[in-house]
Amino acid sequence: MISGDKSVKRALLVMAVVALSASACSDETPGEPTAASKTGTTTTTKQNGTSSAPTSPADSPLKAVQPCDLLDESAMGALGIKKPGTAETIGKARSCQWRVEKDSIADSYTFAVALFETLGLSDVKGDGNPTPLTVGSRKAVRTLRGQGAGCAVSIEISAKSRVDVQALGSSGEKLCPAALEAAKLVEPELP
Repeated sequence: MISGDKSVKRALLVMAVVALSASACSDETPGEPTAASKTGTTTTTKQNGTSSAPTSPADSPLKAVQPCDLLDESAMGALGIKKPGTAETIGKARSCQWRVEKDSIADSYTFAVALFETLGLSDVKGDGNPTPLTVGSRKAVRTLRGQGAGCAVSIEISAKSRVDVQALGSSGEKLCPAALEAAKLVEPELP
């Protein structure tokens, strides 16, 4: 594989991660983004887990949670993550992404943890029907996303909030065990 091919594949993978995270939103408003109102969401994104959080609903149980803090060094090591995560805000979610590098680009994948402060399990959208499960003591559902390229485990925080733990690569079906393993590491850190 020549270096240019690898760059193109990486760029396509990043676009797929963004699409996967964006598809986790259940409602979309057409048009261009505008500045938030006093009760809206303000977005500031930085690298390596130092993002300043958008404004949150006052009663959100996830208000003080930073997504990049949900996997500590031990959890990152267990999942094969070698570098700190990158914080982003995509749609209604504050998220963090980590890359797992394998011997080939086809075997490599990305983990993402997305916090949804106003969307619960009933709002989960995916490719096909969600599969109910339990992560720790919490209700959860598993869905394939991104036209089958990703697998997400959505963990209930409240009726109107959840945390999605996603794995995205070449096959969401194959990545569901990795997404569930990561969800089990994230769950104890949640409020």
